[in-house]
Amino acid sequence: MKFAVIIAGVFLLSFGGIVFFGFRMNNEMPAAQKDSITDYAELVEKLMPSMVYIESYSGFGSGFFVSSQGDILTSYHVVDNSYKIKVTTIKGQVFEAELKHFDKVRDIALIKIDIPYFETFLKVSEVLPKQGEAIIAL
Repeated sequence: MKFAVIIAGVFLLSFGGIVFFGFRMNNEMPAAQKDSITDYAELVEKLMPSMVYIESYSGFGSGFFVSSQGDILTSYHVVDNSYKIKVTTIKGQVFEAELKHFDKVRDIALIKIDIPYFETFLKVSEVLPKQGEAIIAL
């Protein structure tokens, strides 16, 4: 499962940063839920709890939860050569994170906090977007 998340994340980050397939998510929602999302601003508001701010020796950046077990996807350059990684959630909670997996070439890293995070997390699509399909960058 983690490997699939990492591979999917590699594709996400290698196409220009941390992105979320918001349009695909909107299309895969049941009709009742689709009607409740009238614009992208509402969708972004729903997804913001999954976003985190990351500070490390290498600098700072952002990431997002990809599981309820505390797995966070970010760019490798944000955590490169860092022995201490600090993650701050949208609610201001601060956690120490551990680097679990990374790919320097594709500039992607999976970090993990020890405490499960049961808020919203982004489910990474197993299907790449079609050319011309709308995406949302958070």
